[in-house]
Amino acid sequence: MWKQQYQAGFTLKPQWNFKIFAVDLSETLAVSNGSSGDDILSTAALNVSIPLLADVGTRYGAQWEWINRAAPGEGPGSNFRYIAGVSVAGQAAPFTFDAEYTLSHGYRGLRHDVSSGLEVPFQRGFILEAR
Repeated sequence: MWKQQYQAGFTLKPQWNFKIFAVDLSETLAVSNGSSGDDILSTAALNVSIPLLADVGTRYGAQWEWINRAAPGEGPGSNFRYIAGVSVAGQAAPFTFDAEYTLSHGYRGLRHDVSSGLEVPFQRGFILEAR
């Protein structure tokens, strides 16, 4: 069995009104050879970061995953993933907080995910981290 993976992408960071926006576009292609033949998995993703205030930013993303065989004996399938998140960080905030909501549907099934994280720095290089 062998597996090859290729990934390509680019990031744009335009600046407007002293705020930096980020746009990431990427494509990943994985090809593997198994007992059932060649399997192809392709994932295209678009992520955008938009600052709201000096210390508050938002993230939005979409991902499309395509596989040539969703299960043995079945045809191709697609899976879609949508992401929305917010982050608070900067010099005015004495901590870093991230929260993200993800909705996925397709051949992998319907899924809702929520994640968050908090980092509070202390003196002498210690950091309290909660996920």
